[in-house]
Amino acid sequence: MSHHLTDPSIDRGHRICLIGDSFGTQRIHDGDVEVAADCTWPQQIQRALPGMDVVCDFKPFRRLVECAELLSERTDCELAIVQAGLVDCYPRPLPHGVSRSSHLACRVLRRCIRPVRRAWINYVYRTTWSSREELVLSIEALLTQSPTRQTGLVTAAPLLKEHAIYTPGAQEAVFEFNDLLREIVARCPRAFLIDLHAHVLAAGHRVLLSPWDSHLNQPGNDALAGLMLGEIRARVPTSAAAFPATRAAA
Repeated sequence: MSHHLTDPSIDRGHRICLIGDSFGTQRIHDGDVEVAADCTWPQQIQRALPGMDVVCDFKPFRRLVECAELLSERTDCELAIVQAGLVDCYPRPLPHGVSRSSHLACRVLRRCIRPVRRAWINYVYRTTWSSREELVLSIEALLTQSPTRQTGLVTAAPLLKEHAIYTPGAQEAVFEFNDLLREIVARCPRAFLIDLHAHVLAAGHRVLLSPWDSHLNQPGNDALAGLMLGEIRARVPTSAAAFPATRAAA
């Protein structure tokens, strides 16, 4: 899902790139729309910054290790915010290639594992789609590939208890990933952290997370948009008129 705002009045010196995974896309469950496409946090930010060129690029199952290459193509981006990493660090019953393959044998294997996923991960096989070493290299590349761009990283949200139980080690993996983000961001002068994890813990898991999949619900999208805009206000010089209220503040 990708949106690109173009307007003759835009100040081309202020281009912002937002890149991430399914946390920035619409959420539909059993035909019911939980978060509409135009109410996701990236779309809220785009509407809140009518005088800037805001590029949004989000898709399900995007790994953080893919984001450095995506951002390297945006050489005119003044500020970037990357929301990804859960897909990389989440414990999986199968490697990335097998999990995403459309081959019949892979599809049958995935279907067979699904009912016993918890036991499979506990006793048979557990992996992640990106190693810690790959994550370190990718995060450092994101934060150092431009000498002028400011780059923000978003911590992964915690899981609801029922989802953490379904995938053993998932909650711990989220904490470890977030600690890694904090450690690397702290030593990069042009980097900043948007701590979604801490915000969800403070507000309450069920206030901001969906009971379906521990993704952001509508209040969660509103809250993250507010956190993002606070960071953008502090880092991109502009008039107050360029920042109308978000849904959360309206």
